[in-house]
Amino acid sequence: LLAPLGSGAAGAVFRARHVGLGVERAVKVLSSSSSGAADRFEREARSLASVRHPNVVGVHETGVEPNGTRWLAME
Repeated sequence: LLAPLGSGAAGAVFRARHVGLGVERAVKVLSSSSSGAADRFEREARSLASVRHPNVVGVHETGVEPNGTRWLAME
């Protein structure tokens, strides 16, 4: 993670660089650990990944860290 870009009720977004590829992406990190928030986060990821439009950010990858932190890598 390189720098914070913004934050809100659901989480924070950071400018990040992929270690292996060297490309920059935006990474959204979920701030809540509740099951409802996790479900909404997963629905958001699936919804964004299914849309191809110049005004909608593309999803590259999602994941869950060993400590349970959920994240979403975007354009």
